Amino acid sequence: MTLGMITVVILAVSAALCAVATVSFYRSNVFNDKRKNYLILTMGIAATMWNVSLIGYSISTKAAFYNGFFYLLILAFDIYMIVFGYFVGRLTEMNTASYYIFGALGVILSIGDWIIFGLAPIHEYFTIHGRTAYYTSMSPVVYYHYFYIMFYLVFWVLLVWLCFKRMSLKRQHMYALKIVLINLIMFIAALPDTLLPLFHIPSYPSSGMGVAIAFIGTLFLTKKENTFSISRENISDVIYNEARIAILALDCEGNVDSCNQYAQKLLGVNEDERYLLTELFDCSEEQFERIMNGKKLAEHLLSVKTKISCNIQAVVSRDVYGDSYGVVLMATDATAEEKVMEQQILIEKTEHISDQLVHTLSKTIEAKDQYTKGHSTRVAQYSVMIGEKYGYDKQKLKQLEYAALLHDVGKIGVADTIINKPGRLTDEEFAEMKKHPVIGSEILSEISEIPDVAVGARWHHEKYDGTGYPDQMKGEDISEISRIIAVADAYDAMTSNRSYRDCLDQEVVRKEIERGIGKQFDPEFARIMLEVIDADTEYRLHE
Repeated sequence: MTLGMITVVILAVSAALCAVATVSFYRSNVFNDKRKNYLILTMGIAATMWNVSLIGYSISTKAAFYNGFFYLLILAFDIYMIVFGYFVGRLTEMNTASYYIFGALGVILSIGDWIIFGLAPIHEYFTIHGRTAYYTSMSPVVYYHYFYIMFYLVFWVLLVWLCFKRMSLKRQHMYALKIVLINLIMFIAALPDTLLPLFHIPSYPSSGMGVAIAFIGTLFLTKKENTFSISRENISDVIYNEARIAILALDCEGNVDSCNQYAQKLLGVNEDERYLLTELFDCSEEQFERIMNGKKLAEHLLSVKTKISCNIQAVVSRDVYGDSYGVVLMATDATAEEKVMEQQILIEKTEHISDQLVHTLSKTIEAKDQYTKGHSTRVAQYSVMIGEKYGYDKQKLKQLEYAALLHDVGKIGVADTIINKPGRLTDEEFAEMKKHPVIGSEILSEISEIPDVAVGARWHHEKYDGTGYPDQMKGEDISEISRIIAVADAYDAMTSNRSYRDCLDQEVVRKEIERGIGKQFDPEFARIMLEVIDADTEYRLHE
């Protein structure tokens, strides 16, 4: 077997391996992203054609290697440029027209290759150290060649700019930039083939080597990105597969391209089979058109296979230029949703009843005490103001409101003669009155769903320095809600008429609260109460 035959066999095996690897990568969808797989496919095609071109020349010249005949290498390189330009459009999330624009740029570069070598023919082949080299004479085409090189560089700069402009994540920006830089290696490797011969300087054909380097480099980068990065695609896959919503990807004809696991369960479909939308849902032609146009359906659709009534929502997928390339359809179990809605309505009704009961009980307490009518309602109002400024959410504010409305419920267990006595209470009577926090706590302790209500009733007379009653709690050992109610309760007591005194002026009340900071009141909640007082320039709080 001659050296030429051995070369042909080696190149044939290399070409076959490149082709098989390329198809294998593409079909296995190893990168979980069609755009990356298209890029790998492009690289593989270029590398395969490089090997095939070498085989063709080796056979035609019966030589051990290419002996300077590099036109087929240039052809492989040019095809690579055309295809790569097309897929750059896809990589940068552009529309279909842009794919062809970039493909056309690749064609222009290819034509430039052939014009240069057509107008500046090779003058001489010769061998240096066993390798074939060539050169050509100077001619006017060298000026076109300068333009060609500049155009080529502008082409790559444009790709980098588009990667940053069109792609949505910074990680994708760096990824695309790496791909472009790797392919610049191919450009640099090919420069001697075209530039040096024009200046009568010997050159060795190397375009194919550049293509191979670009292929290997891109393969490494895409694999590394897939292995070590949590990309938007990875996150989307988790949501897609774990969502309790049937998600189907439809093409522009209504064919189901893919569906998630919940869709297979809800609709009784197999992911490996192809379906038309009308085979999955009992829908009219009008409903089909509305779905494909992304319009909401007011009515439910019945699943053909599982007979489940489904709510349908469709979103048209568009590129940055507004062109549609399919529809994402989302379906949910309407029956299950109706049950959830019924439960939600029941919960809301229960909450409404609870709210009414709390307010009714609060008014019952106030009816017992003729001197403090509206007291609980106002304390609840002030408490909610403090809670809002402190940052309580809606649920926490509702619990605070309930606790404030019912903080004096224990007065039900205190004799009317003590509660409605005109003038100051005796020590014995005051000792009896001091029992109302414990009585209230015992009454409200049965409301297990809102434990703060019982705690608020028991500790609203505790003081921050530990001198309050009934448990002499101190500082932050007192519950937060109780500390808020304590400030609000004291403010309303001082700004209300009592049997033994008239209401105090706002300025006097403010000084009393300032004096009680850190002693009677929690410093933070007392300062918030002072902010509320300062904002009440027209003294409307007590109205």
